Amino acid sequence: MLVVALPVGQASASPPRASSVTLSSHTTVAWTGVKAVRLVVPTEVSLPAYGARLTLRGGSYAFVRIAPAKSCDGGVRCLKGQIDYTHDMAPYLASSDGAGADHLTRIGGSNLVRSTYELYLFTDGAATLTFDRTGLRGARTAVTAAGRARGEVHVLPITCAAPGCSPAEGHAKRLWYGGGARDVGSMGSADVLVATYDRAGTPIGDYPNERATRGCAYPRGPGDATPPRSDTGCDMTDRDMPADAFNMVNSFVNYGKASFMQIGNYSGRGRIWLGFQAVQAHDVADPLVQAHGIWFTYGVR
Repeated sequence: MLVVALPVGQASASPPRASSVTLSSHTTVAWTGVKAVRLVVPTEVSLPAYGARLTLRGGSYAFVRIAPAKSCDGGVRCLKGQIDYTHDMAPYLASSDGAGADHLTRIGGSNLVRSTYELYLFTDGAATLTFDRTGLRGARTAVTAAGRARGEVHVLPITCAAPGCSPAEGHAKRLWYGGGARDVGSMGSADVLVATYDRAGTPIGDYPNERATRGCAYPRGPGDATPPRSDTGCDMTDRDMPADAFNMVNSFVNYGKASFMQIGNYSGRGRIWLGFQAVQAHDVADPLVQAHGIWFTYGVR
């Protein structure tokens, strides 16, 4: 399900440190840097829209990755969902989806089952994750995440392919690309969040601002000999890319809409390259492009 989460106020007092918390009627998890916490779900919970809220105080990003504590099919780890926020993209989401709609939440399926989940938490500020529409009974619960996790977030470099990259040259068929590689250890996850949006004051166009965005990870799986990098972000001749790794987004500049794409999540071992390509087909705007890579090793310590 797709949930767009609203920001909430930051608690004035620091909640107690904990590496595990049980989901209740109102549960908050605060953290700084890279942390982790186990979330115990006592019974099946269907989270409604705005049921998961993310607050960032200072800093430029806050990312949450949700994983079942047990292995998935075949003994491989996987993700249940993610919650994403970056300071730069927030006003563009709000302008297109309504006041406060500045977070992206994707939780696979329609509910959290009775189980234990691992929350991998990343921020360069002070962040708080709040679940307050669970439908559960019980007292309000607040903790500061004390679990340790190995992981890192990096803003991916943006390269523009010449010619046609400056406003004076025009924007038709512009290509941006970039990427980076990090080690996820014995078993980890890697994904890239790509965002393109129109600058404030962009004139109204007569046709859609059509953009194509592609993300990739190398190697793609065990035994893949593909080098973990690409000189153009992604290998444009790679025919083995999954169908959902290429996404065409149409957005009208007069509505101020932005396009976002979550690529991954790739479970693997060792060094993983995350790359992206973003193409704009028409000369109707001067968009901004932003990309983050998130790498981490499974396991709350």
